Amino acid sequence: MKFAFTQYVFLIGLATLLSSCSNYQKSNGKVYKRYANEASGFGKTEIQGADYDTFRRLNSDFAYDKNNVYHELNILRGADAASFSIVDESRGYYKDKLRVYFFGYGGIDNVIAEADPATFKVAPLSPWSFDSKNVFWAKIKLIPKPKLDFKPVDEHWASDGNRIYYQSVAVDSADYESFRILIDGYAKDKFYVFFKDKIIQNCPPEEFVTMRNFGAHDKIYYYYFGKRKELLSEYEAKDKLFRQQVKNPQR
Repeated sequence: MKFAFTQYVFLIGLATLLSSCSNYQKSNGKVYKRYANEASGFGKTEIQGADYDTFRRLNSDFAYDKNNVYHELNILRGADAASFSIVDESRGYYKDKLRVYFFGYGGIDNVIAEADPATFKVAPLSPWSFDSKNVFWAKIKLIPKPKLDFKPVDEHWASDGNRIYYQSVAVDSADYESFRILIDGYAKDKFYVFFKDKIIQNCPPEEFVTMRNFGAHDKIYYYYFGKRKELLSEYEAKDKLFRQQVKNPQR
């Protein structure tokens, strides 16, 4: 009970800190980024080189001074501090007069290459976005360029009335009229079964059934992450044995 109460107190403190007006702090001529975690508690780390007088918070993860834009503790290299602004904070989009940035996924380089800051917009479904010339999935430009009636279907799939796209890749083998999105990256049309943007060879779409956790099967084979793994009968036998062992573990 004591441990649980300690965790509760920590979580209350963490919520208070994170909901405060800023988790950047200026004190005695220095600038700090505050932190809180269960392992080490509360603390702060100095932001090296930050200009004390002109330092301003943009939100909980970004700040700027007369020289630089800061993401957490690090300088965002190449960013223009005077024009840096939020495009869509909840989905991780920012821009300045020269570039557009996406922080929705990991990676060192957060620039969306070729995106035009002046015309850039975020689509209703993330991580799709566009400007006056191009469409982007996360930080990647779609090639070939979609038509005007481009429409994201979910986080990974989109269409333009003629082509199907998986993330930034056009699935040129797909039959647009009969194409159906399934789950876990699987899809099919009247000719093929797909895993993401690739055809699963020699897999009959009329027999294909998705399962759970990236598994699927046709009448003969079991597939995992789009790869043919074994005969369906072999998979079913092993799955049945596993379920029996879970239900009746040996003591």
